[in-house]
Amino acid sequence: MKLQLDLTAFPYTENWTEAPHSPVIFLTYLHRTPPHIAMVFNNHYHSYDLQKFDTKISLHKVLNFFDKKNEPVLGIVMKKHPVFSIQHLEEIYSLWKPNNGNLSTCLSPLLEFTNLFYPISSDKNFRPNIPEFLNLIKQASYIDKIIFHKFNKPLPMIEFENYHPAHTQNLLEKYHVPERK
Repeated sequence: MKLQLDLTAFPYTENWTEAPHSPVIFLTYLHRTPPHIAMVFNNHYHSYDLQKFDTKISLHKVLNFFDKKNEPVLGIVMKKHPVFSIQHLEEIYSLWKPNNGNLSTCLSPLLEFTNLFYPISSDKNFRPNIPEFLNLIKQASYIDKIIFHKFNKPLPMIEFENYHPAHTQNLLEKYHVPERK
């Protein structure tokens, strides 16, 4: 299944020169299924996956890591929120620990974040995949601009090839993460 995210309606910048003062959805490994999704706020990178939890890592350090790997990064800058702060983001990420018995992925903290500050669904148990999540943010008009860091050229469309919900389930089973009750 091929899923797409159309980016033509948004202003963009071609490299990450400074961190915006708004939350940024940080996407890497776009050639993988699924890609990795994290958050950046106040020049700090926050990431969660099935094996580890990283918070408050210097954005400069993270970008250097991806630059050395020649891995492009897509930043989706959210519109500024009147009360959102770094404390909110740290609290959200503190809820998610690797292998804690939750059915959780790198997208889980971002779903919590959007439920609180950028609502995309009234259903608290809503579990979209990454492309669906990004399209819902776009439809709700929460995107301010796009950052194409180290891309050969800005892309009008991001395509997620062979995307299937079973990929996430296979990862969860690989790391023996039981489903949340």
